[in-house]
Amino acid sequence: MFHVHQHPARNLRTLLEIPQERIGAYELNAVLCDGPAGVRMLFGPDAENVEFHEIDPDKAEVIIKTLVQMADFVILDLPSQITPATRAAANLCNYAIVVAEREPISIRAGQVLVKQLHEWGNRGNLVGGVVRVGTVVVTRTIFMSYQMTFDEIQTQMGCGIVGLIPWGPTENLRAQADGVPLVQFSARRRCVTQLYRSRQAAVSGTPSD
Repeated sequence: MFHVHQHPARNLRTLLEIPQERIGAYELNAVLCDGPAGVRMLFGPDAENVEFHEIDPDKAEVIIKTLVQMADFVILDLPSQITPATRAAANLCNYAIVVAEREPISIRAGQVLVKQLHEWGNRGNLVGGVVRVGTVVVTRTIFMSYQMTFDEIQTQMGCGIVGLIPWGPTENLRAQADGVPLVQFSARRRCVTQLYRSRQAAVSGTPSD
């Protein structure tokens, strides 16, 4: 929302106020915002102006299933907290990407999340029985006392690395100032190339180079 300079009055909160049995394609179309290259986005509520309420997992499932019927691909930006709603969302995913940084605390947190996803899959609660999980490693700063190696990250996380997002503050800040996605703002930059590779790896299920 902040990055693309859109602050729609109708968003996810609008859907959550509708009875579950009334949520369908018509209601979803009313709250989806147009983005670049045919992408449509469902924004969450403005955190500063709306009191937080836990999302009902059954309602989350209805929203996601309806979106799946409306689009070729649906990407969910889920919080790191493990809740009934995130579990319901993960249950409908074909592939999960855990974003982590190259430092021990972040990798440890990612390890816990990957383990939880696999446990859900082993219990038969996820699509395909066992969820496919990969990680995207983000380098937010080069000023670290210690950066973990990629071999260490894969070993500790328990999954393959499907993408690397290198340090690129200039490109990110300029794209944010212009209110456009990074991939549209600077299609030939190294960090954007890695974003494309991450997407291909997630679709194919194989690690990126």
